[in-house]
Amino acid sequence: MFQIHADHINGIDRLQAMAPAKKVIVPYLDVVERLLFVLSDFERGTVCRSSLDYFESPVAWWVRRGAERVIFLQPGGA
Repeated sequence: MFQIHADHINGIDRLQAMAPAKKVIVPYLDVVERLLFVLSDFERGTVCRSSLDYFESPVAWWVRRGAERVIFLQPGGA
């Protein structure tokens, strides 16, 4: 399973301010995986508003940061 934590997404705002990406390609996380991401951050004491917003709606999270198109990649079978 792909792991994402608050420390992985907190730098996105700064990157988007320097060189905004209009199209982003990110791993698809279902609601359970997003919940595990938030719970892991709670356990580590690193949960933040940004990670809670990502849990609620990854698309809205990216759009608020300037993305115009969000593409989700799903794991493929071989």
